[in-house]
Amino acid sequence: MIGDELRELESTGVPFGVLPGFDYAAGKTTLRPGEMLALYSDGVPEAQRGEELFGDPRLHEALRALGSMAALEGVRRGLLARVDEFLDGAPRTDDLTLLLVRRAR
Repeated sequence: MIGDELRELESTGVPFGVLPGFDYAAGKTTLRPGEMLALYSDGVPEAQRGEELFGDPRLHEALRALGSMAALEGVRRGLLARVDEFLDGAPRTDDLTLLLVRRAR
């Protein structure tokens, strides 16, 4: 993502590690100068409060709002704070794994 423009990479198969011996297809993309790549586990969009999930729309909105921050640590903290705010005290039921990378300008 760059600015508030969100670009999703296309899935090439089942999530990594789900099926032993699965032949995964390789893919590649080029990050534009200043563009951020966010990789996350299913525990982020599937964070659950009652019957409601945090979901992709909330995740995308958070990334759009926070993605232009200069420090990736701020993006990480902000996104995890939004998940915790959504949970409103409900326990986490899965890991929240997040990897953020930004191409230098």
